[in-house]
Amino acid sequence: MGFLGVVLLVLGIPAAGKLALDVLGASMRSHALDFGAAIATGFCLVMLALYAPLVIVGKVVFWPALVILGAGLVHAARAGVRRRWFAKLDVPAVVLALAIFGLWCAIARHAPWWGYDGKAIYGFKAKVLLHERDLAGPAFQDVDVVHYHADYPLGMPLLIALSAWVAEGTPVDPAGRTPAPGALAWVERHDAVNAYGYVAGLWGLGLLALLYHLARERFGTGRAPFVATFLAMPVALAFPWIAGRSWSWEGADVPLALCLGIAGLAALRALDAPARPERRMLVPAALAAGGALFLKNDAVLALASLSLVLVFGVRGRERLGSITAIVVGGGLAWLCITAVRNTTPGSPFDERYGAALLALDPLAALGRLPQLLRDTWIVLHSKSMLAYWLFVLLVGLPLALRAGGRARLLGAWVLLHVVLCGGVFLITPNDMTWHITTALPRLWCHLGVPAGWLVIGACDALWRGTRVRDLLPRPVPA
Repeated sequence: MGFLGVVLLVLGIPAAGKLALDVLGASMRSHALDFGAAIATGFCLVMLALYAPLVIVGKVVFWPALVILGAGLVHAARAGVRRRWFAKLDVPAVVLALAIFGLWCAIARHAPWWGYDGKAIYGFKAKVLLHERDLAGPAFQDVDVVHYHADYPLGMPLLIALSAWVAEGTPVDPAGRTPAPGALAWVERHDAVNAYGYVAGLWGLGLLALLYHLARERFGTGRAPFVATFLAMPVALAFPWIAGRSWSWEGADVPLALCLGIAGLAALRALDAPARPERRMLVPAALAAGGALFLKNDAVLALASLSLVLVFGVRGRERLGSITAIVVGGGLAWLCITAVRNTTPGSPFDERYGAALLALDPLAALGRLPQLLRDTWIVLHSKSMLAYWLFVLLVGLPLALRAGGRARLLGAWVLLHVVLCGGVFLITPNDMTWHITTALPRLWCHLGVPAGWLVIGACDALWRGTRVRDLLPRPVPA
């Protein structure tokens, strides 16, 4: 299908998500939020449709995902004509989104698969799945030569393989079924997976849409939403060069930030019971939680922190629905991942924290706290992230916690996630400095959407004249 197939895939993902949201009756408050939620929901549905055949029959099958995408495109075409979507477009926002998408595609075209993660993990797995179509082939079962991080979920490699298939069909391997000697050789053998670079532009658009909605919610219409959005975008890190090679369109971190953002926003909105439309947000929240786990094991930290915030930060029975949605969605995804993982061998690069927890010495772990703080400061500075996160933690977070309501819950989510990440580094079986250097930027930026919301809220409060001393805790009267 070539270029046309890639275009239909790019359009079909948000269209499928919109179809699901319409069927559920999960109405959104703005076109921007609707668009961002549609991208994330469609993305999660496609991953589920690609993962299910691996669980059921142990093979890569593309047609279930194609059925979902086709149904979404038909629904979008009918609704676009009937509801006159084109007459209701926010022209400046659309122009801005197209400019961002074009920039993203230009980067993908001229610098495909330049990082280690893209070549040795996601690109390699995608090409093996595209070529061998199962998990029992010689390449996918080769631990010592080519299969790095066998414990990673396969949601992203499956989507990359789908992108390659719609672009060029089944690849013709000049070496027959003989596996390449290494991951880099697999990446160089076929170039079909480069088509995913254009699909990945959707994740940047989704983040932009969510932040634009949050900015308009705080500032109203006019130029302020654009200014606030771009102030928050560096926190969301939708652009790959801010945090280094691991944070780019070729990895799973950008779409993970999008899925976690939708999971959190939908779960918090579902708290507005007993309104029936709000309760319908539980299904998108569960779907996004499952999609986050299909992308990366790291999603466990963010979902655990969100669940703890819902348990201890919300009163009444309303919280039970949101907590259940996150736990059920994540649990079902985890069962699928475990079922597939049991058919693959282990990997010398897999990280196991069970032994570290059993051998945990609390005093020794606390003794590493000064090193954790020092390495965190150095890493944030070296990745050009220090100014953004200092503003989030020292200005945005105190304002959100003092504001109460949903702002306090989002602030608590960010704070608890940062604390849990620090706990992981304190007990890591790896060298802590190396682990912080390679993992901390990505782990923190997985909550780019709520962190961006804190930036927008802080800008709004400072614009309205909030004094810096008001950010400090008030003394308790004697």
